[in-house]
Amino acid sequence: MLETSERGKFSLHPYSYYESLFKNEVDLDLELFITKYENEILAINVVFYFGNVANWVFGASSDKYRQLNPTYLAQWQSILTAQEKKCTSYSFGGVYNSDYPHIYKDYSKITDYKKRYGGKYLNYSESYILTIDKMATFFYHGRKKIKSFLHS
Repeated sequence: MLETSERGKFSLHPYSYYESLFKNEVDLDLELFITKYENEILAINVVFYFGNVANWVFGASSDKYRQLNPTYLAQWQSILTAQEKKCTSYSFGGVYNSDYPHIYKDYSKITDYKKRYGGKYLNYSESYILTIDKMATFFYHGRKKIKSFLHS
């Protein structure tokens, strides 16, 4: 995932976050899809199932053998599995929306990738973070600005 975050210029959660997802510390209907070539992992997908919706939580890919497009195979297998589970929708999650330019503003590449699958674009209202602790909010936004500056 490190290669993907560096290539896409976005940050990752701490390792413990991903580890906890798969150690059943939380009761989630979660599935990991792995695309391999010559015994090397080239791409992964994590899909969360809730009700009749399969939600693509995140994916990652190696820079090695990118010409093989391993992310497409991982995505295709995820979609087929969602159909087997009788899901009626497969959500790719957030994309860049020019109506809300400050949300997902750096998501042009991932948005292009998601749009290649076709489907229906659903426009939801802006999201907001509500916090009671003003100091925590100050540090949260400060951290985001620092990270944004360091990745630019």
